[in-house]
Amino acid sequence: MSKKQPDNSKSFRPHIQGKMMKILSIGGIALVLIIISVIYVTLTGNYKNKASSIKVLNNLFGQQAEQMGMKRCAALFSVLGETLTANSQYSAQIISTPKAANRHTIQSLVGQIYNVNNKISKGASTVFAAPVDGGCEGMMIRTVLTPQSCTEVVKDQLPKGVERQNDLAETALFRLPGSGYVMLMPASASSCVVVTALNLTDE
Repeated sequence: MSKKQPDNSKSFRPHIQGKMMKILSIGGIALVLIIISVIYVTLTGNYKNKASSIKVLNNLFGQQAEQMGMKRCAALFSVLGETLTANSQYSAQIISTPKAANRHTIQSLVGQIYNVNNKISKGASTVFAAPVDGGCEGMMIRTVLTPQSCTEVVKDQLPKGVERQNDLAETALFRLPGSGYVMLMPASASSCVVVTALNLTDE
């Protein structure tokens, strides 16, 4: 008989300290996009996709990774999780291998709610990290339905330095400064699905 798996689903309202708190003061739905590139540069100190010498953040992602015995990827997983959930209420389901967790991938499925100026936006996202030789690599993918048209998102929300890429099956693709990408897919005349992807390496 298989053992019942522990329920790792928890609801959190993230708390970010120090420099990240200043970033959160930007406000507005634009933070859904801007937070990616700004936190990314803040953590690395440059535009390389590395997050060297980072510490495990005291959030659901860091706590679960440490409880499962993951040492190599706990810090990176917590940073990606914090970036993914910034400025949102969320619930997360952590998925990992209980035995020998330090040698396997850890990931999480995340449901999100954004409330900006009494307008509700919802998101469905994922974050994962995996140990590699000498360190850890991870990626977060966030999908958010925003109450703005994709044209307005491009005009008002994308940070400076983005580069338009070739469309993917008629879906707009932009490269963020560093190693991040944003895809925009119209949901209606007044709403847009925004997919943000970011990868980091902790060596």
